[in-house]
Amino acid sequence: MVAPEVVGTATTFASATSGATIVLDKPTGLIDGDMLVAALRTMGSTSPSDFALSGWTRRGYAFAPNDSAGRVTGLYTHPVSSAASEPATYTFTKSVADARRVGAMFIVRGVDLANPVAGNSVGWDATPTPRIQLNAFAVDTTDAALLLYAWGNEVTSPNATAPTIIPGAEIALVPSSSGTGATRSVVWVGWESIAASSSGNKSLTWTNVNGPAATGVVLRGLNVVSRTGDGSVSVVGSATRALAVAVAASGGVSVSGSASATVTVSRAADGAVSVSGAAAVAVAVSRAADGGVTVVGAAVAVVGVAVAAPGAVTVGAVASVALAVAVEAVGSVLVVGTAVVQGPSFPDVLTLAGGVDQYTLDGSVEVLTLEVR
Repeated sequence: MVAPEVVGTATTFASATSGATIVLDKPTGLIDGDMLVAALRTMGSTSPSDFALSGWTRRGYAFAPNDSAGRVTGLYTHPVSSAASEPATYTFTKSVADARRVGAMFIVRGVDLANPVAGNSVGWDATPTPRIQLNAFAVDTTDAALLLYAWGNEVTSPNATAPTIIPGAEIALVPSSSGTGATRSVVWVGWESIAASSSGNKSLTWTNVNGPAATGVVLRGLNVVSRTGDGSVSVVGSATRALAVAVAASGGVSVSGSASATVTVSRAADGAVSVSGAAAVAVAVSRAADGGVTVVGAAVAVVGVAVAAPGAVTVGAVASVALAVAVEAVGSVLVVGTAVVQGPSFPDVLTLAGGVDQYTLDGSVEVLTLEVR
């Protein structure tokens, strides 16, 4: 499994005037299958309700009403099924106004949108100050995953806005105002990849701490690969970047390609390989041993299939509709679909054991005659 990744640049919101909303622009580069994540913070210690926006879900620790300790601090996620249908801005609203509000929004790519969360944080520890520790929490997978975390603080004058020690990589640091002359609501958000059953303790340090909070979530990736035994492999995933699978065993199979939709590759037994999926870019399948090869899919770019064995066949095609290519037996080739098929040309003269062989090519029957030598 490949861990999700943070892509592009976060958009931010900062206000030092009273209001009950945080408005964030859509980050650039959003595509179908992405996940949007927002990190929000307000100074309010008497807020009976959380931020709300249709289609968004709070992650990490649960909202606590009227929380004077952690104020309103949270991570929120939104799956993107159609990037073209997403609005230009997102407005998060709560029931009461606060004097200071900050937020950041960014894109995470490669999340399993059907089952995105592998773990949510449950609390933090602000002692000894000025360190704020995000307490370790359980993760339900040991596959590669993405840990996102956010810290909130009310930084008083004349202390610096930026933390002095951070975990992982920074995505955004957003204060409600610039300079050090006034108290600022601040949110810091970052990430790291993990592959463990626990997030581990994560700490961030400011020069002073007031109303601190920390929250985190682990997001599950795509491309689950399983191999049940020698000569058997299956790959199922919805990939938005390069996907590569290889089985170095008897009747070895190698598959590589970039897909924008589900691609399934399976090899159930020695001598049988199947690949199916809707691919928006090149997909190549090869089997370097005698046996059956089947490729099924809707392709808008090059699809290549090769069997390097007796009855060897090479098919390259540009298809705009379903294309099925099967090698059913040694020397037998079947092509189904609307495609431009390019392969090795047949010689004018073949030396055969006797009789007449017929080959069906492009819907017509070609008769090959013997020449005695």
